[in-house]
Formats: sequence, C-alpha cells, structure tokens
Amino acid sequence: MTPRDHAFFVRAAEVVTPAPSPFVTDEDARVDVRYCPWLGARMPLAERMTAMTRVAVHEALYGLEALEKFEVNAFVCTDDAARGMSEDAIGAARAVVQRDLHVSLVKGCRGDAGSFAALREAMATLESGAVPVVAVVAVDSFVDATRLAEARRVAPPFWESEPPEQGEGAAAVLLTTTAFASAQKLTVLARLHGSAIAAGSATDENDEPVDGTALTTVFRGLPDPGTTFTMFGQRDVGGLRFEESRIAIARNAKRFAKVTRAESLEQETGRLGAAAGLANLVFGIATMRHAAMRNDAPRTSPFYAWAISRDGTRGAAVASVIEP
Repeated sequence: MTPRDHAFFVRAAEVVTPAPSPFVTDEDARVDVRYCPWLGARMPLAERMTAMTRVAVHEALYGLEALEKFEVNAFVCTDDAARGMSEDAIGAARAVVQRDLHVSLVKGCRGDAGSFAALREAMATLESGAVPVVAVVAVDSFVDATRLAEARRVAPPFWESEPPEQGEGAAAVLLTTTAFASAQKLTVLARLHGSAIAAGSATDENDEPVDGTALTTVFRGLPDPGTTFTMFGQRDVGGLRFEESRIAIARNAKRFAKVTRAESLEQETGRLGAAAGLANLVFGIATMRHAAMRNDAPRTSPFYAWAISRDGTRGAAVASVIEP
C-alpha cells in the first residue's frame, strides 16, 4: 500500500502469489490483471481511483501538517477517454487531490511519461515563487473491462516478449524549495535535480524503428549530479522500452557506473499506465532511503526514473535521497 511496502515487496516478489484475475474474454480465456488486494477486484473504476489517490496523497502528506496554511498547486496525471478512462474516474481522482490538499489550482497530465512534464513545470513554478508547494499525483487502473479492452486493442507483435500483466497504482510527491523546507522545518526525503521529456517517433501503435534518440535527448537534458548506479524504469515492459533505454544509456555512458542496476517495478506489479513515471520516482526514493537496492549503490547516490508513454513521449527525472 505504501512506497516502503513496495521497496521490500519487490525483493520478496518471488514468494508472493498474486490473486487470480477475475476477467475473461468472450472465448472464456483468462485475461491476466494485477489488482490491489486491499481493494479487491469488484470495486468500480471511479471508486478505485478515489481510494488509490487518497492513500497516495495521505502518504505524501505524512508529517507535513505545517503545509495546511499554505497555497498549493497540483498536477494530476491519468489516462484519458481515448484510452478507455472515464471522465468520472478522472474527476474522482482530482476531487481527492483538491479536497485533501486544499489546492487552489489543479492541472491535468496524461500518459506514462506525463508526470515528468508535470515535475518540470512544478519546478519552474516553485522557482518563480508563485506558490511555495506543488503536488504531483499520478493514478491509473486497468481493473475495469473497458480499460482492459482498450489496453488489448493493439496486440503485441509475434516477435515481442510476453509483456507484464496490466495492473493499477498511484503515486504522489510534494515539491518545495530548499529555503521553504528549511524555514518550515519540513522533513525532506529527497532532492529532485531535474525532469525532462521529448517526443520519439517509435510508439506502441506503429512499427517505426527504435533509435534511442528521444530518451538520449532526455538524459542529456537533465543535470548530472554524479555517477548513477541504479535506474527505475520500464526496461522489462517490452521491446520498445528495452531497446530505447539500452541505446540511451550507452550514449550517456559517462553518467552511469559500469554496472548499473535497472529496476523494473511494473515487471513485478503489472503495468501502471499513467501512474508509471511517478511511481518509478517514488519507488526509487523509497528503495534508496531504505537501502533496499539489489546492488551495492550508496543510498544517497543519484538515480534516474523514466517512462515512455504509448504515444512515444519519453520522460525522465534524476533525484537523490537525503540521508535519514
């Protein structure tokens, strides 16, 4: 349920047996989907989005009661009607953010990599001094017949490895400046060094060759705070993402250690859709802070989180945790 749970859950994933999927096709073939056990499989989509958003926001707010008196802007990243997401479900997630964070402005973002665009805009907003705090929340669920049908509309090519099952999840972060955090005596978990996006020609719905150019551009557009030993992204989600990351890492070799651990959260939890990008960032923060990495990386060393949207948008962020 929490980022800390996930940091240790992935280490124990080999002994965790997921519940069977309740969905079948017209031919009675099972459609695999992972779902939050604390929600079950029967809860309607809008209620699922509400519940997951509420938990993510509550976790982000923990111990930050001092922020209640300050103006907060927010971004809420979801999928849209074109991908089978209902307006009611989107509205439900936004309502939780607006109510629980007392926000004055809520903006939307879309797709797996959409939250990286939101993070970039949030950093610019904070630097301008417009507001002292910006929240970025991402939530998505495929535990719904319409959403599953849309996700399966384009079958993977015959040469593609078996992709992870569809899933669901939510993540949230609160961003502020070093000066504001110090003045309000806030507990700071990590430092976000930068976030960037770029459009790539290869998408989930075409056969364009994967050239790695867009993600290479994204990495080169980010600050370089030091050697990276760990990445959190979509490497094992499919061939497009595997090849794109492999090429982009090779072209940015000076940023990475010779042996860099690539963690793929969705391989363990199922596809997270529009929650993927931010979930990788939050998962990275939790994993590094709790020293749950599956390598010998220093816990405060910088790490990258990245994702690729179905429309080909590439996004990434670089961050480092602050010693607890």
